[in-house]
Amino acid sequence: MLFVVIVHCNGWLVGGMPDDFDETNISLFRVSQATIQAITCTCVNMFLLISGYFGLKLKWKSILNIYMLLISISIPFYLLSVYLGGTFSIRQFLSRFMAFSRSGYFVECYLLLMFFSPVLNAFIDKLGRSILLWVLLFWGIEIYFEFILHDADLGFKNGYSFIHFVLIYITGRTLSLYQDPLFQISRKRYLICYILSTFIILCLYIVFDVSSSYSYCSPFNIIATCSLFMIFAKSTYYNRWINWIASSTFAVYIIHTSDPVFNWLRNFDVKTLTNHTYPSYLLIMGGLIIVVFIGSIIYDKIAKIVTVPIGNYLERNIQKINKKQFLFSKSQM
Repeated sequence: MLFVVIVHCNGWLVGGMPDDFDETNISLFRVSQATIQAITCTCVNMFLLISGYFGLKLKWKSILNIYMLLISISIPFYLLSVYLGGTFSIRQFLSRFMAFSRSGYFVECYLLLMFFSPVLNAFIDKLGRSILLWVLLFWGIEIYFEFILHDADLGFKNGYSFIHFVLIYITGRTLSLYQDPLFQISRKRYLICYILSTFIILCLYIVFDVSSSYSYCSPFNIIATCSLFMIFAKSTYYNRWINWIASSTFAVYIIHTSDPVFNWLRNFDVKTLTNHTYPSYLLIMGGLIIVVFIGSIIYDKIAKIVTVPIGNYLERNIQKINKKQFLFSKSQM
């Protein structure tokens, strides 16, 4: 999630990454921007790979937790925007409660992945390790039609789609099934593979003007993601602070892409880049990214003081309704 914030600040807020690298006007800014993007573009794939490796379990509590997180951000942030000069609209205010449809492609696709996970898990459990053949075939279809042909008919959308989420999820499940032989490979080799993949991504953009080199559908992005993940998957350790932070990382994504925080970031980014040298800009923005990340974690922890009891209350009532429906259906049989 830290990589997500870096990718957005580096390749979005400063005006975005140009589709083609301008070789006639090479600058430290553009080369550094391309390099940072190559290092961190594994961000979304990594989040999905982790979900697949450990597996999603469809529960009311999980859905309610995400919903409570979304409205704990969308409603206060909307009121803050109004306070800062916006116009209040009862229609807009009520629409904030429809949080899943207002949170962008990532939340919508991830929610759909959660609903679809029982089907995927059952499919993978039935096939076992033979799922590898299907994953490789799936990869081949996405890479050929999306990365090579740029054919949008299959709906991969450079990784901004549910079908790509499914691919990376089952890739993570496959890594879990093959973890014993994969753990036999040293971290050094995984690190080398990640560095080489990152270098290829960078070269494709700078040297060959491949605009989709940073795409989540890029085979080199997927390989870099798997390699970077395996470096950490081979580690066995427990740290309560990491777990404490990890439980709130979803909030980091929602907060830094929501107004007015996003507008603040964009304005600060433009002013910093305009008024400072690029090395100074990198230091300042690096510090800001850490502040945003930590601030989002703290915000989520405070919000949970209110949202967790509400979520638990809703979950208990949903379970009661489900139980009554089951008893009613059973009595009719």
